[in-house]
Amino acid sequence: MYIIPKVWYKGLMNLPRFLIQPSRLSLIAFIFIFLPCFGQSDEGTVLLFNDTPYHLNATLLAADGTVLGQVSLKAGQQTNFTKDLLPTRYQLPMNPDTSLTPYTVIWKCHTEGIYAIGSNVSPGSLVRATLCDGQKFCPPPKPQTPPNPQSGK
Repeated sequence: MYIIPKVWYKGLMNLPRFLIQPSRLSLIAFIFIFLPCFGQSDEGTVLLFNDTPYHLNATLLAADGTVLGQVSLKAGQQTNFTKDLLPTRYQLPMNPDTSLTPYTVIWKCHTEGIYAIGSNVSPGSLVRATLCDGQKFCPPPKPQTPPNPQSGK
């Protein structure tokens, strides 16, 4: 038996009974109402972070090389990429040996070329463009030459 100081005991007497002595109903309410609020699943979610001075396109590939999606990120921008496969029309074969993970993230320059490639990306991870393998350089955009008005004559 625990000895409770009288000051604490008087404070406990003012609390509702279900907080002091949990019943089945309060336990069920705690499990189904409060516990889901404490954590959410990040299954298949990858946080993509463009920490470069360039405008990059991030392409996410499944383990078998299937393109799951593409996101355009400006410098300093980040986004969550989830495994919502409905827009990609990706259908898993009924084979337990098939897996979407590990993912591969290809960072492409907005102008042309590949900035970097992140391989072995696990779900729930943060992928920064500067920490991936590659040349980590984007060529400047080619200047557009104005049309020559003399060429039409």
